[in-house]
This record gives sequence, structure tokens and C-alpha cells, in this order.
Amino acid sequence: MAMRVSSPWWLAALTLGGLIALFMGERAFAHTDIAGALSWLGCLVVVASSVTRVWVVAKTKGSQRRIESIAILCHAGLLVALFGYWLTTSTGMSLLGIEGASSVERWQMVMRVLWLIVLLCSLVPLLLIEVSLGLIRRSSFRKEASGPDASVEVFHVREMASSGLSIALAAAFLMVTCNIADERNIRKDVSYFKTSSPGEATANMVSSLAEPLEVLLFFPENNQVAPEVEEYVRALADKTGNLIFSLHDRLIDGALAKKHRVSREGTVVLLNGKKSESFTINPDLNVARKRSLRELDKGFQKALMAVLRDTKTAYFLVGHGELNDPESVGALGIKSSLKKSTLIKSALTQLNYKVKDYDGYGKTVPDDCSVLFVLAPRIALLDEELAAIDAYLAKGGAAIIAMDPESKMQLGPLEKRLGVTFDPTPLADDKEFMVRTNSVTDHSLVITNQFLSHASIATLSRGATGSAMLFVNSGSFELVPFAEGPTKNFGVIRTMATAFRDHQTGSTPRNFRFDAETEKRDRYNVVVAVDGNPASADEGMRVVLLADADVLSDVIVGRVAVVQNMLVDIIKWTGGEESFAGETVSEKDKRIEHTKSQDAKWFYGTMVGAPLLMLGFGLLFTSRRRRTSERSKS
Repeated sequence: MAMRVSSPWWLAALTLGGLIALFMGERAFAHTDIAGALSWLGCLVVVASSVTRVWVVAKTKGSQRRIESIAILCHAGLLVALFGYWLTTSTGMSLLGIEGASSVERWQMVMRVLWLIVLLCSLVPLLLIEVSLGLIRRSSFRKEASGPDASVEVFHVREMASSGLSIALAAAFLMVTCNIADERNIRKDVSYFKTSSPGEATANMVSSLAEPLEVLLFFPENNQVAPEVEEYVRALADKTGNLIFSLHDRLIDGALAKKHRVSREGTVVLLNGKKSESFTINPDLNVARKRSLRELDKGFQKALMAVLRDTKTAYFLVGHGELNDPESVGALGIKSSLKKSTLIKSALTQLNYKVKDYDGYGKTVPDDCSVLFVLAPRIALLDEELAAIDAYLAKGGAAIIAMDPESKMQLGPLEKRLGVTFDPTPLADDKEFMVRTNSVTDHSLVITNQFLSHASIATLSRGATGSAMLFVNSGSFELVPFAEGPTKNFGVIRTMATAFRDHQTGSTPRNFRFDAETEKRDRYNVVVAVDGNPASADEGMRVVLLADADVLSDVIVGRVAVVQNMLVDIIKWTGGEESFAGETVSEKDKRIEHTKSQDAKWFYGTMVGAPLLMLGFGLLFTSRRRRTSERSKS
């Protein structure tokens, strides 16, 4: 029969409550009127409980006393910890004569670690001792034993106290380690980094200049970014033989900097005759390497376009629920899965275009329009609107027109002008397609690498890396050759020969499978270029038609580099600047994306698969040890 200990269970709870009150007074309510009262109350409670423990030890004997003595040691540690904390306060430091910001900070850091360690090494063993003794028949002070001294589990209490001390020391070690790591924090950027090299498009632009391009680099001496930019410019000069450059310090060459209105370090100035344009790269390598240097070719090309020619104007048709203006038909309640398209405007800005809206409704296309964009209107255009676009093209205009099976636009009189008809029947391919859901609907994700060697898709037709295009539920075009005149039309991108038009029969929806009796495999035109005068870049209309508007959506343009290159090439060709076509080099990190099913596999693999694998190895190892042990016994 076990002896009842002399101290009640609530004495330890009272001690813990005092520590909590002290914490609340010094931290949670430090700036309130009750802070002092809470702090003093907490200290008094801890001291009172410690004194009570001393009284209990004085009144007990034998094993009882040994148990209470262990608890007394824990209380002594708590008082030492509180004294250490007091030494970090302004009163304690003034008493010790510690002054000066650096001395105060160093003292507080050292003492904070010490008193916290002592607190942990005292409080955790005390709580475990109370847990080992339990709550039964310990609601009040008792001085008599209910059984022999031997029945008191002194050994068990000591083991619990020792375990608590081990836990506290482990926590203290982690605390010290984290504190050292925080004080000596070292960060290393080990991500992939490379300054972009001059791209083909930039080289073509520089080569087209009548006089050498002059480039001024304004960087301070011994700057780490300057060699990266200088290497790019030097490579461009070697590649074209039509560029000269020089490196300057903005402060030393003050007159030159003032002449070109350079006010910031890291400014790159491009000079072409009387025209000049500049852009800035952050002179801090840690900042510049994240984006500016990775996309240096893109930034250089944008400034180069500004000195090559005057700003052009691109107009976007609005008001019909186009990709660039989907909210315009919100009041009509028209629903569509077509995505938004806003990144095209960013590409135009890169090519030195101003962007304006053209609301149509029979109005004449503005005279300053260099390229007109008609991006898959959700409601059909009026005859007057189609007539206005036809008149614009008849005068040698340029346009990029995106059709889509979900779009309600009809070409109308433009069919004769362009020599094309649009079939909205969605295409499918059960041989060449992208796997996304592992179902038959994946056949609508048509992949092709059938590109005509044409200036409107110069980068694609030269077989750039990853030059395969994806078309999702795309329509298709039929070409009607022109009998007379210089105008020519070309199917610049076609599907693979295994594609087919997935017809819907009556009320039966499309089945995404090839039906030999009603469907035909063929190479269907999905992107068409119409050239009003193939012999000249300055005369005659230029139009590019796309049978899948999703290709120009932000979801695709923002993520797929080959589509970005195609879009830029199309804009350059329709604007009569195909000599500038080519790939723009970017060393920006490519996004790694997974489908929903892939994400689920990774999640369950790490959360369930890995633990099960470890459990399996453990069971295998244990069973082998058990068999070995049984053999040795036998």
C-alpha cells in the first residue's frame, strides 16, 4: 500500500499559475496599468509555493522527505530563473552598472538564454513528478503515512524527474542552436543564373541599321553587374558588326551623363542618329540576377525598337465580348469558357506600339491603325462592322483575327477578301494529342509540328526548341485560292495528318473518336496568313487568322515560350517588320507545373507512401531479427 505524499497536487498548479501571471504581466499586459500587479502577484505566488515546499520537507521523514526534496530542488531552480530574469530588467542592469547599447544587448542575450534554460530544467521535472504521483488522495496536506516507507516509489519519482530533465536539456539545446543560427544567419542563392545572350531578333534589328548603334553603359567602378552587361553588348557587337559601346562612370563623366539625362546607376543608353532610348538595370547583383540580367535581351530589344522607328498604334476591337474585353457582354448573360487575353498588349508595348480601343459599330477604322486585333467576339459582328473592317483591309491594312468554335463571329464579306472560310467543328486527334486526364476527351488537345516556312511564324518554321503547338477544341479553315491579283493565302500551321473534324450528329454530342463513315483524317489549317502583295513588305494588306482563340489567352501566352515567340513574329509580320523576326533569349526559370492528378500522387506519396515504406522496412528488419534470435536459442 503506497504512502500518501505530504504536499497536495494543487501546490504545483499554483506554482504554474504564478509563472503564467508573471508572463502576462511582463509580456501580454506590459503596457497596461495592471502589468505591475500581475508581475508582483506571480512572483509572490511562486515564492509562497516554494516556502510551502520547504515547510512540507521539514515536517516529513523517510521516503516522503526524499520525494519532497526533489521537488524543492525544482522550486529552487525556478527562483534562480526568476532572479536571472530580474537581472535583465532595467533595474537589475542599473544595479550591476551595465550601460551602453551594445553591452546591454549582449548581456540581455546571454542572460535570457541562461534563465530560460534554468526555468525549463526546473519546471519540466516538477510537472512530471506531479504526474507520476497522480491526484488520488492528494487534495490536502498529509503528514502521516498510510503504509511502510518502502512502499513509496522514490525510484519511480527520480526516474520521472530525470526524464523531465533530459527533455528540458534537449529543448534548451534546440533553443541555443536556433539562437546561434539566427545570430549567424548566412543566406546563399544557389538558384540557376545566367545572363541572357543576344537573341536572333535583336541581332536582326541591329544589323538592319544604316549606321552602327552606339551603346553607353553607366555603371560605377568595380561594379559586379557591369561585366555581365558588357559581355552581352560585346557579344551583340561581334555578332552583328554594327555596334559600338563604351563604359562610363556617371559621377566621373558628369557632362556625358547630363547630356543623355542619366540620373541613376546602371543606365544603358542606346543612340541611333538623333534618336536615343535608355533603360535601367539595378547595379546590385543580388537584385539584378533575379530578373533583369536573365531577361536582358528582352529589355535591350524593347529600347532598341524605340530608336529604330516611331511608335505605331494597335487597335483592339471591343464591345462584343472579345478576349481582350470579356466583361462587355456581361449584361447579356452570355457564358463562355474562352479565357481572357491581356498579355498581348504587353507584347505590343515591348515592340513600341501604343494600344487603343476600337468599338466598331460601323465606324471607320482609324487612319493611324497599324494593326487591328479582332479576338473571338462572343456576339456576332454587324454587317456594318464587317464592312468597315473590309474597307480597312482593302486599303492595305493589317489585322490579326482569332476565330473559335465558341465565338459567334462570321467572316461575312471578309471571306472573299481573304479567300478563307471558317469551319467551327472542333478538331480532334486520337493519335497525336496531349495527355491530361487519361480519358477520351484528351483527343481534343491536338498537337502539331506542321509549320510552313513563312515569315509570319519565322521562329516556329526554323524549328526552335520545343516548337510544337497545342490547339484545344480548335476550329479550322478552308482556303480558296485567288484566281487573279497578287494576294496569296497560306496555311502556315496545319494539324498532323491524323486529325479529324469531330462532328456532332443531331442531338448526339461529339464522341472524341474517329468515325470513318462520317469523318475524314486530314491536315487541317489552324493558322492562315494572307499577304496582299508577297513581293513587297510595304504594300498590300497582311492578315493572320487563328482557328483557336485559346492560343492567345493569358493562360497560354504567359506560360508557353513557343507561343510567345509565335505571337511576336505574327505582330512583326503584319506590321511589315518581318526582318526583325527571330527568337528572344530569356534565361528566366521555367515553371514546373503538374496536373491535378500528379499533385494528388505527390501528396499521397509523401504523406502516406513514405511512412508506409518506412514501416515496411521496420517490420522486415524486426521479423529478421526475431528469426535470428529464435535460431540462436534453438
